[in-house]
Parts: sequence; structure tokens; C-alpha cells
Amino acid sequence: NDKYEEQKKEYWVQVSEDGTFTLENEDVYEKEFHGEDAKEERRKARSGAVNEALPPPESASDSDSESGSSESASRDKKKGKKRKSRSSSYARSAKKSKKSKKDKKTPKTNKRKKDKSTPKKGKNDKNTPKKAKKDKSTPTKSKKDKSTPKKSKKDKKDKGSPQAEVDLEDIRNVPTVLDQLLKTVGKLQKLSPKVEKVKTEDAKKSVADLASTIQKLMELHDAIAEIKSHYNGHKTMKVAELKQKHQEVEMAKGLSAPIQWSFVDLPGIPNHPWFKVSSFMRAFVEQDKLGLLLGGSVDFNVVEEYWERYYHVDPSHKVFSLPKEARKFTIPMALYSDEGQTLKKQAINILAIQPVIGNGTRLYQQHRKDDSAMGANFAGSTYRTRFLLSCLMKAKYRKSPETLDELVRAVVMDCNFLFEEGVGIQLHGQQQSLRVAVVAFKADWPMLARIGYLERHFGRVAFGRKKLGICHLCNAGQEGVAYHE
Repeated sequence: NDKYEEQKKEYWVQVSEDGTFTLENEDVYEKEFHGEDAKEERRKARSGAVNEALPPPESASDSDSESGSSESASRDKKKGKKRKSRSSSYARSAKKSKKSKKDKKTPKTNKRKKDKSTPKKGKNDKNTPKKAKKDKSTPTKSKKDKSTPKKSKKDKKDKGSPQAEVDLEDIRNVPTVLDQLLKTVGKLQKLSPKVEKVKTEDAKKSVADLASTIQKLMELHDAIAEIKSHYNGHKTMKVAELKQKHQEVEMAKGLSAPIQWSFVDLPGIPNHPWFKVSSFMRAFVEQDKLGLLLGGSVDFNVVEEYWERYYHVDPSHKVFSLPKEARKFTIPMALYSDEGQTLKKQAINILAIQPVIGNGTRLYQQHRKDDSAMGANFAGSTYRTRFLLSCLMKAKYRKSPETLDELVRAVVMDCNFLFEEGVGIQLHGQQQSLRVAVVAFKADWPMLARIGYLERHFGRVAFGRKKLGICHLCNAGQEGVAYHE
């Protein structure tokens, strides 16, 4: 290291005959040395230490001894002078340091000692004056000034609440909605001259409908753009207006339907929201979307054919107690339930309804279709094949099974109403009652055992005396019927 000592000390030590060391003087140098200077100082220090450690040379002759003694005497005189000067300087520095220490000390305060002759105050001494009570007239400082507005807890919760996240998502989706509106308007404008070439009354009506639709879409575009510009200018968003415009756009493009909300009181969860199956039916009838329940096209002859074939599968179903004309307008449905995970990895239960008649599967569509075959409802988007009824967090019904039971009971009662009463529709100028019949409940085995309270399921595998069985459809796992054979 080229850096020399920050504080270099040099001191003199006198050694007595008995071997004791006495500190004569000490000098402190604050100078720092770097580079070549540091090497030079290090070399001087080492050479000085070696010279001081070397013993005096012995005299070879008498003349040499005399000359050496005279030289040593002169050296001793010089050293004595140096020692005196250094000792005096050391004494001066010591006095200065003592004075500085005395100056730094804070002066002592003359505290009066307690006079032991004075009597002590007793606790029960009535002669001692009591402390005066606080004057109530003097205004006391309140801990919190009530005039200052407090931040409500709702404001803190709204920042990270799910509702706030939905609102921000709506704000971010505004540009994409505007682009989709313009694309849709452009397609309709290209379509209208082609329809005008078809000179029929239906074509004229279609052209008028296209013109009104284009006008509505442009009005929606202008309204959403105005709200977006208001947000960019003031950084505040009219969330209610934006949601309403989004719903209008989705309804205009056929992506949404005005389905009425319903509410049910569950144990521990009052006013739990859900969609009734009857609300779906009414909305599909009003919006001309019944094709979603019948495989794409509104043809009730397909429904009639389905029930004729289903009779060979389950002839004991209650739908066969209805007249043949009523069965023709009874749509077969299946209830669907499953447990999934939210974005925060929390378990959630989903209840939905699925029409039975559909467009088949992807593999079925790749092969040659049989004219007499009927497709299941699996191909296509899940928004068109399954319709959500309600959701329920597992934390709400894990310790209270009655919560989920009440929700399922509400769905079953609504399905029974649709089977017995139905929804009135106008078909070919005649009033018809549109019904719904549930033919299956789709779920995995744990959910079937949970909702159906099954006594025989996969969790009943036992090797003891009492064997209940593992299957709700057969005797597998019971006494004498091995399930693994």
C-alpha cells in the first residue's frame, strides 16, 4: 500500500539498569504521505529504528577509546539538550490539552441539597393544598380537528376493489371499441348498395334497417369519443355512462342481451345475484336468439325428433307425461356445475345451463354427416353453448353446505316453473308456451357427490366390515362385489 500512516508517532524511551522503560517524549505527525514520499518516509523510519537498536561499537585501542569517549560525551550533551527541548514541548502540549478538556466540560449546576429537617408530605395530609382542577372554560386542544375532512374507508378500498379494476378495464378498451364500431359501419355501408340491387320489398326494408343501424352506431361512436375526450382533458371518467355505451355497442353487434338480474338470500350472503333460466328464455325470445337453444336455427321439428329418440333412453322422464304437441315446444337442457380458480388462485363454483341440441363436435364436423344424426352441443364458443347462472366462492360454502344447497334449490325451482308453466311466445301468429326440461346434471364426480349427497362414491373405498360401495349406479365395492374385478 503506497499510503503511509495517517498519524505517525515518534517517542523517546529511557531504559534504566533494572530494565524498566520510561516514556520521555512523544511527537505526533498528522501529515499523510503518498507515492514516493511514503516510500521515503518508510525507509527513513526503518533506518532510524535500526540505528537506534544497534549497540555502540567496542574500542579497538586506547587512542580509539579516548577519542570514542570524547565523541560519545559530546553526543550525550547534544542528546540531553534535544531531550530537554522535546520534554518541554511535550509538557506545553499536555498543558494545552488539559486546558481544552476543562473548557469543554459543562459547568456544574449548584443543586441545593434537600433539607432533611423539612417534614415530608403525607398522602392523607389535609393541610397540604390540593392542585387546582383544570378550568373547563379554557379550550382544550382536540386530538383530531373535526373540521378537517376525513378520508373515508370506501375511498381507500375503491382503489384496489374489483369494481375499480373493471372500470379501468372499460377505460382501456375504449379505443378498441371505437375501431370496431368504424369497421362495422364500413362493412354495412359496403353491404347496402348490394342489397339495393335486389329489387324486392324485403330488400327495401333491409336497406332501411341498415341505414338506421349505421346511424345508431355512428351516434354511439360520437358519444363514446366525447366521453373519452372528457377523460383525457379532466382525468375523470363518467363510468356509468361509459358502461351504458359499452352495453349498447355490444347489444348492437349481437354480443350482449338485456337479461334481468335476480337476487336470492343465501345463509350468510343476502341478495346474492344470479340469472334465472326464465330470464334467459325471455331475453332470447325478445332478441330473436332462440337459435342458440336449438342448434343454430329455430326449428321445433328437431325438438320433436329428439324426444322421440330420447324415449328409448329414459322412458320414465316426466316430459313424456306432457302431450305430444307440448313436447314439441319443450327444449331439452342440462345443468352444469364445476369448480375452478379465479385470477387470484381462489376456488370458485360455477353454475350454468347448457342446451342439449347443438352442432356436434369438431371431430364430428370433419367427417361426413349422417342425415339422420343429431349433433351434441360442444362445437363453437362457450358463450354460445353454455349460459352462466351464478358463481359462488368456495370459502362461502366450505364450512356451511347450506349456502350452496340454497343456490341450487333456487335454480331447480326456476327450472320446475319453466317445465310446468313455460314462457309465452308468438310463433306463426299463434300463442305457444315454451318449456324447458332438464335431462342431465353435468359435473365431475366430487361435485356430483357434493350436490347429490351421494352415499356411494369414490371416497367410500373401504377394506373393513362395513362397505357402502363406490358407485351410485351399481353395487361395486359392496360386500361380495369387488370393484377392482
